[in-house]
Amino acid sequence: MLVKNSKIKTYWVITLSFLLLSSCAGQAEEELTEEQLNQESDKYYQFSELNLSEYDFRATIKVPDETAGIGASFKPIITHEEDFKWKISAGPNFILYMEDYGDYSMLMHDFKKKMNSSDLFDIKIISEKNGVILYSRQIKKNTLEITNEESKHITYHLYAIKKLGNVYYEIKNKDEGDSRKVSELMEKSVASLKIIK
Repeated sequence: MLVKNSKIKTYWVITLSFLLLSSCAGQAEEELTEEQLNQESDKYYQFSELNLSEYDFRATIKVPDETAGIGASFKPIITHEEDFKWKISAGPNFILYMEDYGDYSMLMHDFKKKMNSSDLFDIKIISEKNGVILYSRQIKKNTLEITNEESKHITYHLYAIKKLGNVYYEIKNKDEGDSRKVSELMEKSVASLKIIK
């Protein structure tokens, strides 16, 4: 009988210990989540969130606001003239082009193939993460009819593929490129793109 009571007490102690540890872990998880939210808020300090639902795109994206120092406007402009294309402009220096490619999943593969076979440009990847490539582009020095000054001009570009739901979206900046600062802000914007549930 004494052995049976001892076993029951041991089970109770183990059960209570487990419950206490579980509740402490839950609190640490909540604190971590709050800390992550603060970091997210700091990361997008000079950004404002746009809801794209009004433009047949059930998603949100954060774009630089007027305090970002890139000539951003107070009110971003979203253009949606075709069923599958959007243009998001936060001023003359920040323009993203988005296109719906449905279930075609080979966009990044196709882009990298095209990028690596360029005869006109030297291309250097600055960063590549989560389906977003930030790269620089410079005219190759051996290209005929290009002056030495023109060959020194470096532009920065963004190319991204985001899968939202079952749809792949291609996102890029203007063909002539942007400054590095603007391109890095675009990279942050694309990372913030989320589907509305």
